[in-house]
Amino acid sequence: MVLTKKICVLFVAAMFVAMSSCKKDEPVIDNPVVDNPLVNVIEININTTAADVAKAELLNAQGDLIAEIATATYQNNKFVLNLPAELDASMLSYATEGITDSRISISNNQAKSAGMQIAAYKNDILVGYLVMSEKTTQASTKEQVFHYADRDFTITGDYYDYYSGFVMHQIYDVHLKKGWNRVYAIANSVMTTEGITYTIRMTTAAQAGLAWMIVP
Repeated sequence: MVLTKKICVLFVAAMFVAMSSCKKDEPVIDNPVVDNPLVNVIEININTTAADVAKAELLNAQGDLIAEIATATYQNNKFVLNLPAELDASMLSYATEGITDSRISISNNQAKSAGMQIAAYKNDILVGYLVMSEKTTQASTKEQVFHYADRDFTITGDYYDYYSGFVMHQIYDVHLKKGWNRVYAIANSVMTTEGITYTIRMTTAAQAGLAWMIVP
């Protein structure tokens, strides 16, 4: 499971903001609303003058750029990216490379996958990344990412890591189908008597209220 480097930075930033303004009531971190169909075309509706080209960039299990797989120019207030229906196996990583903690279960150890980020350009200059996001509260953030799978498989389980003054809780409830999938990363923080608990949930349950934006 790959989080883009840009989204990882967003989550870290959200956590530090939450440290100074945590609420004692834990916010809702999962709000499934509809089925989550496979993706073949990404339509990015956004009103912007900051970018004129969007490029879909494939990432390996370490989050490194592998290849550019689709390009779209800005027309009629949107970018439309047509993703390849299948990716060559040489472009994919084993899912076990991205999930190394034994407390997380992968249903098929032969499954391969890849993540993707969408870079935004203006006059051939990188200006940021197009992300679908929602900041639900000061202590909670949602992001959507795209993930390709070479077969149906699941990534499930959770674990806690304990540090001085805070706890990290990672949850996986990811049910991938062969092809392009929407995966949602939901981060929140809550103050307890033991300190701050940060939770990041990865899920394929569809989420409401997200909007496209360009993150520098």
